[in-house]
Amino acid sequence: MHGHAVYRDGLNQAERRNLELLARLAELEQLLEMTGFEALEWEKRARRAESGLEHHRRCTALLATGPRWVSHALIQG
Repeated sequence: MHGHAVYRDGLNQAERRNLELLARLAELEQLLEMTGFEALEWEKRARRAESGLEHHRRCTALLATGPRWVSHALIQG
């Protein structure tokens, strides 16, 4: 077999390594897809948090400047 070990499944070392690399590549592609999805989710969460913070700022401004009934209504939810 001229310098290449052949395993029980009939694959030589180079073929086995190629299969291992292909399997790893598939894992990395899957991880990249998940990471891309997670990045989208984090972006959505950041936007929601930002809009929540803006809502909080508006409410705080109303509490500070608005009439007493506005403050009470905001506190009650």
